[in-house]
Amino acid sequence: MKQIKTALVYKNMKQSILLVDDKPEIAKIIMLYLSSLYDVTYRENPIKAIAWLNEGNIPDGVISDLNMPRNEWRRILMLSKGECSF
Repeated sequence: MKQIKTALVYKNMKQSILLVDDKPEIAKIIMLYLSSLYDVTYRENPIKAIAWLNEGNIPDGVISDLNMPRNEWRRILMLSKGECSF
C-alpha cells in the first residue's frame, strides 16, 4: 500500500524549473506560460541561482539567459545536474 501512495504523490507533483534571467519582464512572461505545468523558481542572476542550487535544490530543468552580466551558466548547469559543488 505504501508504494501506491508514493507513486500517487510523485504522479501529482509538478516538475521543477529554475529560471535565470536578469530581465524581470521576460521572466514574468516565461513564468506565466510555464507555471500551470511546472513549479518555476526564478532567480534574477547567476550568483543567486548558484546559491539556491547550493542549498540542495535540484530542478528538473533550467532555463537561463546566456547573455547576462557575470553569467556563469556552465556552473549553473553542472550544479543542477549534481556534478559539482562550490
